[in-house]
Amino acid sequence: MGCSIDVERIIYHHTKYNGYVMLIPVPELRKNYAGKDIAHSYLSIELLFSDEIIEKYCKKLKVSGGHTIYKFNKDDKAKFAKKVVPTLKKEDFENFKPLFETIKWIIKMTNNAK
Repeated sequence: MGCSIDVERIIYHHTKYNGYVMLIPVPELRKNYAGKDIAHSYLSIELLFSDEIIEKYCKKLKVSGGHTIYKFNKDDKAKFAKKVVPTLKKEDFENFKPLFETIKWIIKMTNNAK
């Protein structure tokens, strides 16, 4: 397929086209949602927010291993993005830091390659 991988960050770079794909970094509060020992990933980007922020827009599901997780209601993702996200404070985005740092790293590496 023509891809290289940065195992440490779990980033895939297509070597023929200038494109990247990466996994969402899993914060401690979502360790039961995704990981190398979990057969199915339940982690979506909205779940990087705390339970207090998301619970009104989610349903709780029982998953393998006896864990209960939050899953966004399909129609509520857009409502959440429009109504809730603009009202959040900087601290509410703490779990996004590894994602933003990885994006910065990709931009830096891309610019250095030119």
